[in-house]
Amino acid sequence: MEQNSGKICSMCGKKFDMWDEQEDFCFVRHIGYGSKYDMMGLYLNLCCDCFDKIAD
Repeated sequence: MEQNSGKICSMCGKKFDMWDEQEDFCFVRHIGYGSKYDMMGLYLNLCCDCFDKIAD
């Protein structure tokens, strides 16, 4: 049975499959001062493959 949450990888655009959802490489970070993105939020949803690319 395949579960699909509707999440999409922020890096490659792939729809999350059961494994991506299970690993839950989703990050939320509030950005403080010191960049052009002051006071904004950063929301990243990464599939397993893209998380591995970043970690490598």
